[in-house]
Amino acid sequence: RNALCEIISGISYDYEGVVEIKGNSYSFKDSEKQQITQRRKVGYLPSVISLYKDMTVYEILDFVGNAKKISSEKKYKQIKEAVELVGLDAYKDVLVSKLTLWQTKRAVMAMALLGNPDVIVLNEPFGGLDRSATEDFRSLLKMLGGVKCVILATSNADSIEDICKNVAIVVD
Repeated sequence: RNALCEIISGISYDYEGVVEIKGNSYSFKDSEKQQITQRRKVGYLPSVISLYKDMTVYEILDFVGNAKKISSEKKYKQIKEAVELVGLDAYKDVLVSKLTLWQTKRAVMAMALLGNPDVIVLNEPFGGLDRSATEDFRSLLKMLGGVKCVILATSNADSIEDICKNVAIVVD
């Protein structure tokens, strides 16, 4: 699951071929410029989260927006929308080190949404969450699935059965 998520998100290049999602081809063997363009089409929430702990939620989203080369006008609008969408508007000025695991995952989801990617890839997003946080995240994913292609890699099929329209089983 981890390798597949890294391939789709453009983190890993250790494969041959093309990933095709909803009619769009993603090949990261192309030129560096093409790789960057492809990566911008995919938002990624990894299974292991590592963030700068001395930054606020807003600062880290601003940093990611700059790294994704989003224009200032679009970046501020997208940060506001992403923070509201994931339910972190009350925490935008809180240091990442003070967030709960669920709030941290929400912040990373907001990061993944910046740049308005076509595809959101989530690797084991429910890991470490209690029942309430898992239900909240499932609701968020169900809503996101209505407007984006969401690829969810999980070892717990029970956690996705009522939020996914199409399911593929990949054995690695």
